[in-house]
Amino acid sequence: MNTERMFKQVNISIDPVRYYLLWMKETLLKLISFGLYAPWANQVLAKYLLSNTRFNDSSFKHSPAASNIFKARLLFLMGLVLAVLLAQTLPMLSWAVQLLVLISLPGYYLTEKKYQLNAISLGDDAINFQLSLVDFYKSIVLPINLLLISVVVIFNNQIIDSRFLASIDTKGAPAIYAEDSYVGLAEKESNRELLHVDHDEEHAAEHAADKEQWNENISKEEIDYLDEHEKSHNHGSISLSSLQKYQVTNQGNQFIQYVLGFIFLCLLWPWLDYKMMAYRMTNTTFQGSKWEIKLGIMSLYKLYLKVCLLVSAMITIIGLILLTSLSGSEGSSPEFWSNLLVNSLWLLPLVLAVFIFAFNLLFTWRKQWLLNSLEGVSIAGDGIKTKNESQYFHTLFLSATNTFAILFTLGLALPWCRLRTARYLSNHFSIAIR
Repeated sequence: MNTERMFKQVNISIDPVRYYLLWMKETLLKLISFGLYAPWANQVLAKYLLSNTRFNDSSFKHSPAASNIFKARLLFLMGLVLAVLLAQTLPMLSWAVQLLVLISLPGYYLTEKKYQLNAISLGDDAINFQLSLVDFYKSIVLPINLLLISVVVIFNNQIIDSRFLASIDTKGAPAIYAEDSYVGLAEKESNRELLHVDHDEEHAAEHAADKEQWNENISKEEIDYLDEHEKSHNHGSISLSSLQKYQVTNQGNQFIQYVLGFIFLCLLWPWLDYKMMAYRMTNTTFQGSKWEIKLGIMSLYKLYLKVCLLVSAMITIIGLILLTSLSGSEGSSPEFWSNLLVNSLWLLPLVLAVFIFAFNLLFTWRKQWLLNSLEGVSIAGDGIKTKNESQYFHTLFLSATNTFAILFTLGLALPWCRLRTARYLSNHFSIAIR
């Protein structure tokens, strides 16, 4: 019995000029239709790409699925509009509505992915992705519960108390309980101040009347002196009023809450990302096999961590270079900040370059990780071997050059960069067949 396996690659043979012109036409139609034509545009591009892709002497095919994707997007948009109206009508339920929208995003993503994958076939063998939203959300119960608990803890004003943002003239320590919190004390004090508003307005009116009387009997020099004295008496202190401190404290609380929520969501996202990829693979059959992910979740966390460390190191190096070039021999003097303000216009493209590079690298390494972890289990009982020979250093260089190409062409090189990445990954990935 011959058990020898032969590894074969997916070959992409596309004319870059023709593909680029097709991309330009479909992108223009997207813009003209305000995005409504996007599902059909993506379908045309996917069909052209797959029709020029071959594996094991067979070409890929793409069936129409744009109408189903459009219906899914329309349904999601209607739900989003309904959620916004509900949040505006019932402000007490705004956080619950926002959480429901956030939790629904993975389900919507998998629904659209189902229509995209099930439209692809190799010869007479079509991809079959079976999606059950109930089973999927059962698989992510733990991360969803952690998200809910974190939201309750983070967006609780009894725990987060940003008194330090408003205590310009107060050295008291912040409290964490509602009855002693700075928010509560500042609110009480501001309410007491409101009781004196009428008295202050009456005093101001009397002062204006006296001033008019003074104007008739005293000289201009004396009037100027009295005005300066009044200003120093009422506005000489740098301390904030209770109402101002209450407003600053609330804004500080909201800022801290959103920052903590974003940090926790970033920590939770790789877990959800892994669950979505694992569910998509384990419920997909293709070439008579079910596909699985053989790598664990910690390997995906390591990948995200590598991207974060690399981007952080790049930001640090850029910051040191800017600090050296703009500060000169005077250090962080007022001249440094004026130079920074003058050069802020060309700093924006630099920030955009770092942002594009970070996401480009993350998506490329994520695809590479998925190819490394794929493993096929044949329905007949035989395992299917895969081999990925792409290198992370090479994909790092690929992401960096793609970023420069996208920036220098103002996004016009985007299809060429996508095609370049797909070719590299396919040329280094192979599947063993008998």
